[in-house]
Amino acid sequence: MNRFVSIISFGFATAGFTYMFKNDVIFSCCIGVIASLIFSIGLYVQSKASYFWNTKLNRIIYYLSRNDSEYNIVSKEFSYTCINDKEYKCKKHITIYPTRNDVDRISERFAWSARSSNAKIIPLKNEHEIKDIRQQELWTCYSVYFNHTCQKHKEYETGSAIENLIDEHGEAVPFLSATVERKTKTLVMYVKFENKSVSPVATFKVFTPKCMTKELHSEELAYDNIVKGFKCVVNFPRPNWKYVISWEYKNS
Repeated sequence: MNRFVSIISFGFATAGFTYMFKNDVIFSCCIGVIASLIFSIGLYVQSKASYFWNTKLNRIIYYLSRNDSEYNIVSKEFSYTCINDKEYKCKKHITIYPTRNDVDRISERFAWSARSSNAKIIPLKNEHEIKDIRQQELWTCYSVYFNHTCQKHKEYETGSAIENLIDEHGEAVPFLSATVERKTKTLVMYVKFENKSVSPVATFKVFTPKCMTKELHSEELAYDNIVKGFKCVVNFPRPNWKYVISWEYKNS
């Protein structure tokens, strides 16, 4: 449905732009239909292309796609830190771009694969509050309230930290997953190890909505001594695609 709406929106936008310069309804509609066909062919080719070519096309798709109804995400830095074998934490530093003047919160969620009910969700800014915490299947959903409204078309920083993630029985699955749910310009993923007694080996994987069991792309990541872990930057990530860093330990 999202793809169909994007194709139609692109056709209408092209037709309207054409009508501004040539006051002819039939001609403008024909140009809009042709543009929609070309755009749909491009999306089809993109769906069959390798990840390398997808990254080239994603920039074009990003700028042609319509804005989200509340806000776009300019950047999202998502970090997962292994403090020790039994304790973890994560942080989401987010810069949003409101598309209307009444945005006063963002919605977030996380899933923790171990049996722990002691997780603490903390806003990154002191004036913000965490509210509406609720469970939806495996997800813990919540909202970060700003306690004021944001100005339209002006970037605004927010975020949250999830601490006290305890894995007493070694049940936590070793991966960081980010599914893009809004129009996003940059996604940065970190996996950090504060007490690295063994050498981790990490892999970056990309999954599309049509196939969440077989990755579109997979590559091994190099250990970053500055980060003390692994870092992956995704420019113009696609909505509903899932980006994953998974790792395993090898003896030093």
